[in-house]
This record gives sequence, C-alpha cells and structure tokens, in this order.
Amino acid sequence: MMRIASLLMSLVLLVACSDDDSSPADPGTPPDQPTIDDLRLGTYAGFAADLARMASVTDSDPLIDAVWDTLRAHDRFPFVHQDSVMFLYRGTASSVAVAGDFNGWNPASGSATRLGDGDVWIAEYVFPTDARLDYKFVRDGGTWLLDPENPLRQRSGFGDNSELRMPGYVPSPWVEEQDGVVGGTLVPGSLASTALGYDVDYVVYQPAGHQSLTELPVMYVTDGHEYADPLMGSMVQVLDNLIAAGEITPIMAVFIDPRIDGTNRRAEQYILNPDFASFVADELVPLIDATYATSTDRADRGILGTSLGGLNSAYFGVQETDTFKLIVCQSPAFQAGSGGILPLYAAAPLLDLDIFLTWGAFYDFGETTVQMQTLLDTEGYDYQHIVVNEGHSWGNWRALLDDILIHYFGTD
Repeated sequence: MMRIASLLMSLVLLVACSDDDSSPADPGTPPDQPTIDDLRLGTYAGFAADLARMASVTDSDPLIDAVWDTLRAHDRFPFVHQDSVMFLYRGTASSVAVAGDFNGWNPASGSATRLGDGDVWIAEYVFPTDARLDYKFVRDGGTWLLDPENPLRQRSGFGDNSELRMPGYVPSPWVEEQDGVVGGTLVPGSLASTALGYDVDYVVYQPAGHQSLTELPVMYVTDGHEYADPLMGSMVQVLDNLIAAGEITPIMAVFIDPRIDGTNRRAEQYILNPDFASFVADELVPLIDATYATSTDRADRGILGTSLGGLNSAYFGVQETDTFKLIVCQSPAFQAGSGGILPLYAAAPLLDLDIFLTWGAFYDFGETTVQMQTLLDTEGYDYQHIVVNEGHSWGNWRALLDDILIHYFGTD
C-alpha cells in the first residue's frame, strides 16, 4: 500500500507545482493524458505507477475499463509479479478488505486502500513465490465476495473461495479426472455402532479390477464425505490416477461420514474420543475385513484425517496401535483437547508407527505440529513431514495425497 500511496503523493505534488502562479504556463501544450498503451505489465512498480497515473486523470473510467480488460485478457487478477501481489477490487463501497489464509481470515488485517477518488481498491502483499492461498473480498465490513475477476476457485467446508496461485506454484497433476483412466467403484454402507450409540455411514472405494485382487491395503479416512468430494479432497480421483499410472499398488479406502441425522459430529468424534476409536477399530474394521478382500496386517492399514481429523489420526496411533500402523495427520489440530495428544505420546513407549505429517506455513496449526515433530524426534519415531506455503485448505490437503500414498504404497 505504501507504494501506491507514495505514487499518489508524487502526483499531488506535481499538480500543486502546476498550479503555482510562478510557473510558466504553456496553453498550447495539452495535459498529459496516459493511454492503455502506457500500461506496463512486466514490472510491479511500473504497473502500480501506471495504474495510479491513469486513475488520477479527469474522467478516468474509460482508462480503468481498459486496464481491467487488459488484465482479464492476460489472466492477471490478482496482479502478481515475482513475490508481489496486488489484490484489485472495483466497485462502490465504503470499505473493502481482503481476508484469507494469509491473515487468518481476519478482514481487519487486510484493509484495502481506495485509489484516488474512484472505485478501485487495492491491497498489497508479498508472498513466497510457490504459495497457493484462498481468499475473499469483504465489502462494507460484512459482505463476503469471491473475486469477480479471478476464475480460480477452491471449495471449502463453507463454500467456494477464490484462489491465488503464485508463479512458482505447481498444481498437482493427480487431482482431476484423467481421460482413459478406469475408475474404481464406490459402495455405500452404514453400521449401527454399539460404541457410539448411533448409525454411521461410510463409502468404500474399491480399485479398478478389484474382482481379481486380494490382500488389499486399506486407508480409513475421516471427514470422508469431503475427502471423496472431487471439488474438495479429490481422493477418489487421486487414487484412480495413481493406480492407473502404476505409481501405487491398488488399495481400498473407507470414507467415514461424520454427519449423523444432518448434524456434523466431527468435533465430538475426533477429539481424543475412545468411543470413536473403538467404533472404527473394533466394529468397522472387522466388518470391512469380513466383506472385502483386504489385508488384515496392521502394516497395510492406515487412518487419514485433516484438522481435527489429523488429531484423531494421531490419537489412533496411541489408542489403537494394534490395528493401525499408518498414521496420516494433515494440518492436525493438536491444540484441541487441551493439547492432550502430546503428553499421550510422551508417556507411551516407542510405538511401531509410520507417521506422516503435513501442514501449511500460513495460519495452519504449525506451532503445535512443530511441537509434535520435536517430540517425535526426541522419542525416535519414524515419520515423514511436508510443509507447504499454503493455509488450512482443501487445495493444500488434496495436492499432497499423492506424496502420502506413494510413500506408503508406492511401486518403486
């Protein structure tokens, strides 16, 4: 914002000097009128200067219209150059802010600045060049809006967000359905749980060609309705593509739905809940093993989750060690349950677990995850970890599924 402010101040000074009676007048010279041909997209400072200059002239709307058309044609919303980002909003408002992964979704930390007296609003940031971040505009303090000029979207548990991709970000090639790939099958099921006292729905993913396969590894997935959603977790597409490409051996997945009678019960199920752990380990796993051609070796059985589900995965590692060896924690909310997962691991003997931690560098529970990482180092655990320049988002989690699955089930 300081860059734009400085440019505007320079313009004010220039206007003041031109109004000075002591300056010689030249009525034969027309005032400087910038054109869209002057717009410099190749540098951040050049674009910022040209935008401020165009917005400052009388009747600037046609020029700003042309700027917007040019940015649309070049897919430059938001305007990004190297590590610098300019979020641009155009519209009548008393205030505009940008809220997203980078400021904890707090509009008070993302106030935009009006450019001159017009309807252009600007918020400037510097991010790592490989970052991928969700965001929205907030108009007049309470109206949350997708960026109308940015076609990139990422579905969240609360609806779609706009998506910023910095120049060095490389999208996962596995999260979209690919031509020619024969997909697996999805089989819905429901189990009346004695441990929980209610019915739990789930969906079983069987890989293509499962009819001739035996001893299939199984990954149990919490928040399964979202991990299986092609606009959120995309795990079905990732499994289909990795198996078809020969990157992993065929595996099954069991997507467990936390919604009970229309109410999402994840908060009670996933926070150090022995009843939920018992349901999965003592009721669901035996049913799946009796129904499908699965491996019954704990080394071929994993639990995967994100946020509170990541905490739950770590809890299964302690609580249900005899059933699960593969423990996947994506952006784990280790602080939930008063941080009780850390002393559980500190007090336990060294457990035979293969742990995979992933998290983002932007407001993504990194502090408590690093505490767990330090504890695992101290205790001598075998674990993997990936940290990305992203936030608490399905765009983060689904893009790392290939790394996780190849680690456990890779064919090399």
